[in-house]
Amino acid sequence: MRKMLSTLIIACMIVLLSTLSMTAISSAKSITPLECELYFALNWEWVATGIGATWIGTVQGDITGNIYFYMVGATYPGVVEHFSETWLIETGTGSIWGFDDGVWSFKTYEFKSNGQVTGATGDLTDLVGCYLHIRGVSTEFPVPFGTPVTATGTLLISGPD
Repeated sequence: MRKMLSTLIIACMIVLLSTLSMTAISSAKSITPLECELYFALNWEWVATGIGATWIGTVQGDITGNIYFYMVGATYPGVVEHFSETWLIETGTGSIWGFDDGVWSFKTYEFKSNGQVTGATGDLTDLVGCYLHIRGVSTEFPVPFGTPVTATGTLLISGPD
């Protein structure tokens, strides 16, 4: 009797775990990668005061709106900046935000970073948990205070698979 009961309990556990696994697999979101062109500029007010966004610009493409980058930290080994930042994209139908870590070469002026979407509102809530990849190039830096520093690049949101 005990052996039969144990076998029944084990069989029920296997069925339950299989059902839960299938639910988790079927509820995992899968999005088509989103690609946007980036255009942004250094916010010299932030450089002078430490208040506000470090970089301010726009995204255009699969998502269109304004983007703001906020410096969290940076180190400067040689001619490369290693940075951590948070970011916010505001659109007419919602907002997304998250973080990224990256590098910016002061020799080639190329930058790249990888991060994740950590929050969203409106039509963009399905993007929470997705990965963010940014690549681009800036104008020359460092430069005298107030000299425009701009950047262009590509923002890709993919995953979360």
